[in-house]
Amino acid sequence: MKRVVSAMVLLGCGRTVSPTTADAGPSDSAVVRDAPPPADAPRPIVATPPRSRLGMAGSAPCVLRGNTVRCGGRVSIPGNEITLEGSITSLYCGVGYVALRDDGRFWIWGNTEQALGFSSATTQVNEPRLGNFENILSFDGNPIQLCVSSARQTMCWGYAPIIPRIPRTLPGPVEVPFSVETVHRVIGWQHLCGLTAEGRVYCRGNNSIGQCAQPLSVETVTVPTEVSLPLPAVRLSVGAFRTCAILQDRSLYCWSSSSNERRADGTLIEDTAPRLWQSLGEVVDVSSGIVTCAVKRDGTVWCWGARRYGHLGDAVNIEPPDLDLPNAYALEPVQIEGITDAIEVAHGGGGVSCALRRDNAVWCWGRDLNYQLPWPQGQPQRPREVLAPW
Repeated sequence: MKRVVSAMVLLGCGRTVSPTTADAGPSDSAVVRDAPPPADAPRPIVATPPRSRLGMAGSAPCVLRGNTVRCGGRVSIPGNEITLEGSITSLYCGVGYVALRDDGRFWIWGNTEQALGFSSATTQVNEPRLGNFENILSFDGNPIQLCVSSARQTMCWGYAPIIPRIPRTLPGPVEVPFSVETVHRVIGWQHLCGLTAEGRVYCRGNNSIGQCAQPLSVETVTVPTEVSLPLPAVRLSVGAFRTCAILQDRSLYCWSSSSNERRADGTLIEDTAPRLWQSLGEVVDVSSGIVTCAVKRDGTVWCWGARRYGHLGDAVNIEPPDLDLPNAYALEPVQIEGITDAIEVAHGGGGVSCALRRDNAVWCWGRDLNYQLPWPQGQPQRPREVLAPW
């Protein structure tokens, strides 16, 4: 049964930032507001916030269509479908579920060990609630942390190593400093990158394996530092360590190690400078995780990295210590069989990768570690339909 959620309205004006100390999270009335730019300061728009319709709740895919979210597999949405109030533009599933509205507010719900951006005592939100921040442009995270970003602020909560606080398990959210105004920010394990409206990319944080695209002699990048790219970028994606950018001409550049790419002699590949994946040609979407996957303009999906959990679509699962062998890695992109009309690709925290097709169907492959999907447990699967067209 569909469920309609009523909107809540927070009133106020100006820009208010609630205190974000290590001792407590903000109250339920906390808001973040950014003042609009001066009318006499026009900016050439190259990049815009991403509008993702595919999210991964563990091993289970969820898809946004209109203002309705529908999921395949076992998830914490009654009936696997929910309708939200407002114009929904983007979906995220990770630490809870987040649905961004076109007015800069967002719905958030789910069950997690950490606070979902409300009071420090809130660990579960069964009914979707409007988050406590406004003018949000994008959000990003992973199974242990979630961040929401306006043009000038990034607020994170969960077990987030990027957050400068001890202990890291304290409820959030707290602000992660990032002084450059951006339209989109992505969060890695210990680094944060942002994309400006002009298509420039900036990163800060841990750079021990080149996460910020700086020489390895620079272990930590303390302020947002520009990544050298030949053209403006239009989209960013980040895994735990690897960051990828789709440029204006739809070429794909990635940097840092994904912890899964090795040379023929078994040594780890660390691309501290952005590397062009020329063989892919024009790319429309990219996602980084255990492997990196890209959707080409022709709708085919290509992945490379570790042959673990069947993430390369071949039902092959190579576990440690065999991952130390050179043949345990695909050094060049491998086409995922059976998918020719994809528009988005995403990785789940449960060992599954999925692609959203043009007809709104979702095809997935990999090994369901969370026992959410209706296929043989513990065995990596080749691509198959998990969510039918709708």
